[in-house]
Amino acid sequence: MIGGSALVLGVCVAFGALYRERDAQANSQALQFALERATLERQAADSQLRVLQSQIEPHFLFNTLANVQALVESGSPRAAPVLGSLIAYLRAAMPQLHQGAPTLGQEEALVRSYLELMQMRMPDRLTFSMEIKPALLGLRLPPMTLLTLVENAVRHGIDPSEAGGCIEVGARRNAMAGTVALWVRDTGRGIDESQAPGTGLANLRERLLAAHGSAAVLALHGVEPHGVRAEITIPHDRA
Repeated sequence: MIGGSALVLGVCVAFGALYRERDAQANSQALQFALERATLERQAADSQLRVLQSQIEPHFLFNTLANVQALVESGSPRAAPVLGSLIAYLRAAMPQLHQGAPTLGQEEALVRSYLELMQMRMPDRLTFSMEIKPALLGLRLPPMTLLTLVENAVRHGIDPSEAGGCIEVGARRNAMAGTVALWVRDTGRGIDESQAPGTGLANLRERLLAAHGSAAVLALHGVEPHGVRAEITIPHDRA
């Protein structure tokens, strides 16, 4: 009986060790699959981001060149200095476009250069102001986040309006909500419900989704008496 019990106990111990080894192998394999999936998802997100960036660069460039072309065709004396400013701007902007995540401070510099360029093109119809808290200048953003909103405000708000308007750019942290809000407000023509959404905003939403997931929100609101406020909300602990 003692020998039989010892034999049964030995078999049970052996089977227990076998099951534990199998479970350990299964857990290790599951972990390996999870790591591989996470790597593939990250690579897919990086690839998507590169594709979106390649779409944004010509979109912005061609819009800006079209503005310069209009000055040249009209024989405006501002054409040469505007073209010179454009060249200087693009020299600074293009390398930063391909950075993984530029800072808000870099975005602010690009936006200011762009608005100064646009102000040279239409000095009587565009004014602007910027209100970005210094503590937020190190915040990481997808490339051309603010610039896309500003370019959209100029193209669809200020340019079509005979009276022009003002563009306000700002960023502020909401510590209680754990978010950062970035906004661009213009006093231009306002929202045209009949117009389809532009490529720039659609790509910006995709970039925000790739960088911050569904926690990032981009919203457009009409403002009185006329104009649009475009606002992005992102979680600051992910920025």
